[in-house]
Amino acid sequence: MSRIFSLKFFLPGVFICGLLGLGFWQLSRYEEVSVIQKQFQATLNRPPTEFETLKTYTDFQPVIVRGEYLHYFEISLLAKTHQGRAGVVILTPLKLANGQIIAINRGWTPSPKGIQKPRGPVEVKGVLRNYLKDTGWFTPPNSKGAWHTMNYADLKSFWRHDLLPVYIAVDAPQDGLYPHLLTNLGKNDPQKHIHYALTWFALALALTIMTFFFLRKS
Repeated sequence: MSRIFSLKFFLPGVFICGLLGLGFWQLSRYEEVSVIQKQFQATLNRPPTEFETLKTYTDFQPVIVRGEYLHYFEISLLAKTHQGRAGVVILTPLKLANGQIIAINRGWTPSPKGIQKPRGPVEVKGVLRNYLKDTGWFTPPNSKGAWHTMNYADLKSFWRHDLLPVYIAVDAPQDGLYPHLLTNLGKNDPQKHIHYALTWFALALALTIMTFFFLRKS
């Protein structure tokens, strides 16, 4: 009898622990997004700095950089959405005067065929971003014909140049492009993660109550 009781309690207990785990994970996400938002706002309010004068790279720091786009190495990151529309993000290497290159996230477009390709010296204004180390379990690997993530090692191998360890996201794109989601992290509301956490905790509480009455009835 006690064994049957234990089995009846085991499965609900697993689900309750899982729901609580999701709730605490959302609380940790709230802390992460809050830190990112504060960092974003603190750096974005600064005037842009000449990129060549930087000695250290700070995430979200506004910068100005000059060079020439290498359009023959341009990459379209697939399956990216903007305001509910499917499209691609244009990633173009910019060659600096010292021969190094830096990746420029030029923004989102529904089709790469409709964008302009500036030639000759250009001036780019945007924010510095660090490359993401974790691309997700379900993200396909990059290949020459299909790019899905901004993986630093893949880009450096493909472009075969001295690639800098940061990239620039253009926050006010031109040439037929729109801002990419990654440049708007500071506009994310961390409070939504509190709402998600409360939802998971409420489900855990409801399941706990249901389990209590079920076992009591049994």
